[in-house]
Amino acid sequence: MAIPFNLPTRQETEDNYEIMDQLLEQLYEIVRQIILRRRRSRGADNRTGIPAPEPRIRMIRPPRSTYW
Repeated sequence: MAIPFNLPTRQETEDNYEIMDQLLEQLYEIVRQIILRRRRSRGADNRTGIPAPEPRIRMIRPPRSTYW
C-alpha cells in the first residue's frame, strides 16, 4: 500500500534552497575563520622563530548556486 505524502510547492522548494544557500555560506565563513585563526596562531610565534608551513587545506569560495 502506498504511503500518501505531499510534495512541497515550487515556492517552498525555492525557499528551502535559499535557506540552504544561506546556511552553507555561513558555514563556509565559520570554517574559513577557524582556518585563518589557526594559521595566524601558528605563524612565527613558535619557539624556533621559523614560520610554520602553510596548511594543506585550501578553501575555495563556492559559487553562488541557482537551482531554478
